[in-house]
Amino acid sequence: MLFVFSLFVPYLAFALAERAGASGVLAVVVAGFIASWRIDLVAPESRVDLTQSWDIVTFILNGMMFLFVGLAIPRLAADPSSSGGFLVEGLVIGVAVVLTRLAWFWPAAYIPLWLSRRLREKEGGYPPARAIVLGGWCGVRGAVSLAAALALPAALPDGAPFPGRAAVEAATLVTIVVTLIGQGSTIGPLVRWMGLPSDPTTEAETRKAREAMLSAGVARLDAFCAEKSCPVAVYRYREVLLDRLAEQRDIEESERRHATRRLEVSREVRRAVWQAESAELLRLRDGGQINDRDHQDLQLELDREHADLTAA
Repeated sequence: MLFVFSLFVPYLAFALAERAGASGVLAVVVAGFIASWRIDLVAPESRVDLTQSWDIVTFILNGMMFLFVGLAIPRLAADPSSSGGFLVEGLVIGVAVVLTRLAWFWPAAYIPLWLSRRLREKEGGYPPARAIVLGGWCGVRGAVSLAAALALPAALPDGAPFPGRAAVEAATLVTIVVTLIGQGSTIGPLVRWMGLPSDPTTEAETRKAREAMLSAGVARLDAFCAEKSCPVAVYRYREVLLDRLAEQRDIEESERRHATRRLEVSREVRRAVWQAESAELLRLRDGGQINDRDHQDLQLELDREHADLTAA
């Protein structure tokens, strides 16, 4: 039900924006931002199912988009009415888009930090020039650009063809190809050529966030067991949390290795148990002791547990 609702909301946002005279495509993007920001309101089980469903939909839509681009480009090139003009114009526009993004990234990166001391202190000063170049180069165009071009009406209210629609569509298609091949295929070599390391700030933030989460979980578990009598399995779970916490903290390497090894053994045991349970469930179904529906429901429970194990 939640997935169906998530499919309906973009169409609703698009229709309302178009009725108000605004951009339907941008309205859908904004709706996506809002949904992503408030995803915490969704139940955990539904979040897992929703994410998995949208991963499949995204994969299908991206495949369809690239298929459309691959079919449309030869059609435009073979169109005698264009005489190759659309492709030339699209190439010029694609290059202009790349250069404009590169030029825009410099003031966009430095001016807000220059105007706000608080923001500058939060970000740790000004970004290096190499990072600005890389950010400006990571401007590959794709589904949003194509959706914006295809959202143009095919005809005016009086029935006349929408002026310039074919040119906009062609320019968008060529721009997608230019950025996808020209920029997408050179990002890796550019990073290596500039000697850019992985972002230590992001890694540190992630590690601190995980450490804070695990510390909060251990504290809540201790408080819960102080109020109620907890079984031994709960204390085993506490040890697992402490091992995961030790992985994130800056402690001696030997202690971290021991904690990591204990976690690996724990995962191996849980995976072996999951495989044995799945095999037994399949044997019960093949032996006619449970029906197909019960088998599917129970297998789904095991699969969700296995997904949690993989995520951990």
